[in-house]
Amino acid sequence: MIYNNLNENLVIKFLRVEEKFGRIEESRKILSKLKGQNIEKIWKLYLEGAQLEGKCGNPKSAQRVFKMLLKNLDMQGNVYLEYAKFEENIGNVVGAIKICYEGINRNLRFSNSFFN
Repeated sequence: MIYNNLNENLVIKFLRVEEKFGRIEESRKILSKLKGQNIEKIWKLYLEGAQLEGKCGNPKSAQRVFKMLLKNLDMQGNVYLEYAKFEENIGNVVGAIKICYEGINRNLRFSNSFFN
């Protein structure tokens, strides 16, 4: 698959439809083709993949993808938000709070207005 930024929303929709019909392996095949692409352009697809793994009962895989995203996109607030939601959903409330604080601290332009 050659990435085309005009197709990102279409790919996300496709992944969600595949998930709805229980065709998780098809989604994984599509997501596996993202390797080598510029993560800054396709981070939403990786985020969708992390959420998919979490919903399929693979929390370790989901956490691995979330951590990879944060390593490469530490200024992207949506990644922190979705990772915190994921951790909360699997019962790790303390971890979710920690992720929220980390996101606020990394994105100081938001935290200054948030806490003042």
